[in-house]
Amino acid sequence: MEFSLINLVLSVTTANESALLQRLFRCGAEFSSTCRDIVCRWPVRDCHECSTRHDCTWHRVFGQELTVDPEALKRHQKPPLPFVFTFENPAIASDNPGLVTVRLIVIGKAILCLEMLLKGFSILLEKQTKHIKCEVGEVASVGYHEDAHALGEGCCINFPENLTILSTAGLIEKWPWSCDRIRLIFETPLRLFDKGHILKSFDTGLFIRSLLRRISSLAYYYGENCSEPDFKELSRHVDQISCCDNYFQYQPLWQATNKLSGIVGNGVVYGALNDLMPFIILGSYLHAGKGSSFGMGKYALYTDQ
Repeated sequence: MEFSLINLVLSVTTANESALLQRLFRCGAEFSSTCRDIVCRWPVRDCHECSTRHDCTWHRVFGQELTVDPEALKRHQKPPLPFVFTFENPAIASDNPGLVTVRLIVIGKAILCLEMLLKGFSILLEKQTKHIKCEVGEVASVGYHEDAHALGEGCCINFPENLTILSTAGLIEKWPWSCDRIRLIFETPLRLFDKGHILKSFDTGLFIRSLLRRISSLAYYYGENCSEPDFKELSRHVDQISCCDNYFQYQPLWQATNKLSGIVGNGVVYGALNDLMPFIILGSYLHAGKGSSFGMGKYALYTDQ
């Protein structure tokens, strides 16, 4: 379950942080079309019928093409998008008025498409903030210990030598494996569905199983090592996990539409966690649930000391 990734920090100046953030959480579909407009030479064509799609930068990121392996298709189904934006919670006052910090993680094979993603985000800001002046300032690459190295300004990468390629193994190694209790704090709403209905109370089993599917699918479609975890054994461990000190609740991220509602708050998950910890750790970087790629399902992870 190995794949590489990059972790970027984008500094965005704006005259209205709250208004900008509330718009960004809703921009997933528009970001896709914006990136397509940047690179597509035949915009009137259906992407799935285009003869050049396998060489297309947009298709590599947004195509979500299914595997032809029937067994792998049963396990992974539709691949997730290979990037994750993390936005600040607009309900929390900023420590730096006029400045919004955006995180962007790009995964595996999609790293080669970084220029398109940065340019697409910059154009998206222009579209979404016609009456709010804002722009992308410094872009930096973050290492394992949150050490940041400048890449450039806006969507320009002036110092490619500063781009730090991280590995999932390196991120996992930072965590103390001896813990059997961890505290989860959801910073943006977790949107999970059960039988077509959004989950309104935290379910430990559904949450961890969603991480197993998400992380293993990212590894399969975008990683370098296609070795598969033992899902039956992992599922057995999931059944032994419980939640206590439960302060999770269902609420909207702010006073907005139900599309941005989900589970927030915190609680302690405990049990036989060792084999599940890689998925939980990586989920703290890559989010969980619906809307993960555009800011939803962000959680922080702590040992429960």
